[in-house]
Amino acid sequence: ETGSGKVLDVRIHRPNAIINLRYGTTTEREKERLLHHAKTAGMKKLWHREREAVRNGLPGSSSKEWTQQEEQELLKQGFVSGFDGEYIRDVKLYPELAEDPFNLRFVKKSR
Repeated sequence: ETGSGKVLDVRIHRPNAIINLRYGTTTEREKERLLHHAKTAGMKKLWHREREAVRNGLPGSSSKEWTQQEEQELLKQGFVSGFDGEYIRDVKLYPELAEDPFNLRFVKKSR
């Protein structure tokens, strides 16, 4: 971001690629932004897998044992409030794993 806080995002769409140019930010801020979006996408996939496992009576995709109340919340909402995701392998060393739900595990949010 520049001093004004404005970022210009130019996207060029081609049949096989999208080129995204961002002006007014830094490389480090852009990496953080992309990692944040990747974690959000990975968590969405992890919650979906967990919900399907619970729905089918299978062990969850993580080592997390859900209470009956948490299972009901998961089936109803698609997630369990009070839980977040934590990377297993450091995505700064392995950025290709940033969106991989197998590289995420559920952790209780600290208050």
